[in-house]
Amino acid sequence: MQDLFTRTLSHALQAALPVAFWWAWLRSRGDVDGNRAISRGLLVAIPATVAAGLAFHFVARPMLLEAALAALTAILMTRGTRALAEPTSVTTTLGIPVVVVRQAMVIAATLWVVIVDAGSVEGSLVMAVSVALAAAIAWMAFGAARRLQPAPLRAALVTFAIGFGAQAAFCVFHKLAEARILPSSEAIDLATEPYGPDGIFGVYLTYSLVVLPFLAAAAAGTARRLRRGMAIGAGTAFAAGGMLVVLIARAPMPGAESPATASAIAATLAPSPAEVAALTAAPHILFRGSRQDENYGRMMLTPLQSPGLQRAATDLGCERVSFGVSHGICLHADRGIRTRYSAILFDESFRQTKVLPLDGEPSRTRISRDGRVGAYTVFVTGITHGYASASFSTSTTLINMATGEVIANLEDFATYRDGKRIKAADFNFWGVTFARDSNTFYATLQSAGRTHLVRGDLGLRTLTVIYDDLECPSLSPDEKLIAFKKRVGPALAPWRIYVLDLATMKERPVAAENRSIDDQMEWLDNAHILYAAPRSSQTAIRDVWIAPVDGSGPAKVFLSEAESPIVVHTS
Repeated sequence: MQDLFTRTLSHALQAALPVAFWWAWLRSRGDVDGNRAISRGLLVAIPATVAAGLAFHFVARPMLLEAALAALTAILMTRGTRALAEPTSVTTTLGIPVVVVRQAMVIAATLWVVIVDAGSVEGSLVMAVSVALAAAIAWMAFGAARRLQPAPLRAALVTFAIGFGAQAAFCVFHKLAEARILPSSEAIDLATEPYGPDGIFGVYLTYSLVVLPFLAAAAAGTARRLRRGMAIGAGTAFAAGGMLVVLIARAPMPGAESPATASAIAATLAPSPAEVAALTAAPHILFRGSRQDENYGRMMLTPLQSPGLQRAATDLGCERVSFGVSHGICLHADRGIRTRYSAILFDESFRQTKVLPLDGEPSRTRISRDGRVGAYTVFVTGITHGYASASFSTSTTLINMATGEVIANLEDFATYRDGKRIKAADFNFWGVTFARDSNTFYATLQSAGRTHLVRGDLGLRTLTVIYDDLECPSLSPDEKLIAFKKRVGPALAPWRIYVLDLATMKERPVAAENRSIDDQMEWLDNAHILYAAPRSSQTAIRDVWIAPVDGSGPAKVFLSEAESPIVVHTS
């Protein structure tokens, strides 16, 4: 909830502070028409925020809408000195909705998710408090600014316009990279994320815009009397600021390595074919790299006995990975102006054997232990692509790994409960896990807002509901337990890891992990599970964690800067 509070406060301040400073300038000039234009602009912003919020929530690429409004804001701030010198009614009436809607639509779209999708009363209250606090801060800034003399007030407004305009311009660059419009967009997106509107440094800049304008006003008001002192102070501040910039630039990003460590790591990321052969000859782990370097998003491998000591990168870029015997699946995203998704089938040497186009965003994939049958799930509709959303639809397909031919979609299977066949238009299946014989498998079925565990029979094309309130099952090697995520409450972080004993059909939580984990677990052995968890909300870096299912110890990092782990045994 702290992250929700911080982000909402930052967005609300970016919407309210420009209005506060703009209004203070017009009031100081006694501009009655300008004050009326402010009121008209705020009235226009209300329905515009509702419309933009709906568009932000439902369009496929909302970051383009953010980029467009940020560009208009940057242009407005670039012309700020001229507009402030002689603001027009049209400039004010149209400018106010632009700067307000740009961030208010994000708050509105987030509130929709919090209320409708997550059903979180606590989240709604947190957002309401954040918006109220931002409004109070903006009102105090307005009151303080309107009491300034013309010269200090102008210094304050110009300082705010420069800082706010620079922030908006950077947002355009970041959002275009996030939309995969720019060359090397993925790398740019990762590099700029901490400085973007939701990043930790971007939030700090927003907070600084409350203070810096008044520091500039104070400097302008005392400049004539303290020129020499101000020169010394400015020089000291400039030197201190320069040192701060250097320290920030030299400081590693969250999860980043020092230059020496990065060089050592880079040396391990270009293995020879002989090294790859040596790694694949022994038990190893396939995973998707999440380190922010040239191998981000690639399928990689590391020794099982010493995970992370050596990391070899393949040429395959994957969203999710799975492997069985001599066949593998890489769910791939080709991001550009129009993102295309595919399932890349590969052999034990990581050579592509077939490429299957996908109808939506990749979600889950698994291959049977004998390597005969594979399964993958994609999101085919819904704007909030995730299982926390109420508005999603999935498609789960089974394929013959030897030929690459589609066997069936799980929606084509006959589904039974208590001996009776059931069917509903809202059936969604995901999270397949296979038994040893590959004919038997388990998966999640969602219908009428509830999830169920189904046992599938590939030969008979049947699914049988055997348990309720279970998502993303993963069958243990001895086939006695199923690890899964369970929704434990209507919150923004809803899931906890549980295990189900198939002999007694009794479940218990995995005490070693109390965070919300949105992943399909992988079994290291019959007593330990592997899963990915984000390092923080401010970075794309994820780590693979290991937890004992019997509560015998705490969860700990198993493989850093990695996700989608798959344990590969060679015998």
